Amino acid sequence: MTFLVDVNLPGFLWRYQTHKFLFVSDINKKESDTEIWRLATNSDHIILIRDMDFYYKAKQSIDFPKIIIFRFGNMKLREMHAYFDEYLNDICDLIQKNKLIFAWKNELEVIY
Repeated sequence: MTFLVDVNLPGFLWRYQTHKFLFVSDINKKESDTEIWRLATNSDHIILIRDMDFYYKAKQSIDFPKIIIFRFGNMKLREMHAYFDEYLNDICDLIQKNKLIFAWKNELEVIY
């Protein structure tokens, strides 16, 4: 399982994790949403993003890559670390069986 982390999520949060992460900022900081979508689709990467445009695009698509949309709002760095320490394993478990998940501040919601 490889995650494709969009530039609107802080990359340093993921670097200490044991999962595989590919950072859009390492590829091209100005990568378009279309290119991110294409890359994830062609390589079976799971998109990690805060951008709701991916939700709307998924709703209009017959087939789409796996996407986790983070909807927890603004957090302090300490809160973000605590959030990912608490929820990352659950997120990984859910995305194996599902295609689209909203990660809220206090819950995970499977959409598709």
